[in-house]
Amino acid sequence: MKKAELRKKYSEVRRQFSNEQFETSSEQLRNKLFNELSNKTGLIHVFLSIKEKKELDTWPILKWLWDKNWQTCTSITHFDDNRLTHASINAETSFAENKWGILEPINEELVLPINIDLVLIPVLCFDLSGNRVGYGKGYYDRFLSECRPDVMKIGLCITEPITQVTDASGLDIKMDSCITPQRVYKFE
Repeated sequence: MKKAELRKKYSEVRRQFSNEQFETSSEQLRNKLFNELSNKTGLIHVFLSIKEKKELDTWPILKWLWDKNWQTCTSITHFDDNRLTHASINAETSFAENKWGILEPINEELVLPINIDLVLIPVLCFDLSGNRVGYGKGYYDRFLSECRPDVMKIGLCITEPITQVTDASGLDIKMDSCITPQRVYKFE
């Protein structure tokens, strides 16, 4: 399937999750993530969820990371030119909601993408080759292209993979792995 069809289909799949089903799946996914992160270190980029799109709640992830003394950062969206900048965050950070309903840090120290060691990526759906489908604006592909080549790219997806995203291109940056409630998928 093509990305546009997949966006429509998997946005609807997410909407059909009951709250209980979604919370159970989210907890299973987070537990798999915690297990994957247990032996890693460095600066981790965590996306902050869009509740209206039923994205995985990342606040429990941040709290777990802060309890483990991880350094964390998140994005600030620049709607005028469709780019992201990134800022350090911690338990004391103040946030404000942007026009998409995403919380963003206020007055925090900016972080360069080349200093990030691991990126948690929001994923609407993905394929068995590590191609992801997001919301179609290209924010994460541009962001990931600014990171070091060895940055660890871990997708978080509430649904299992499809066989193939048929219109994936060279501009799409593949994930190293993707975690679902059922398992961890690793890509070459």
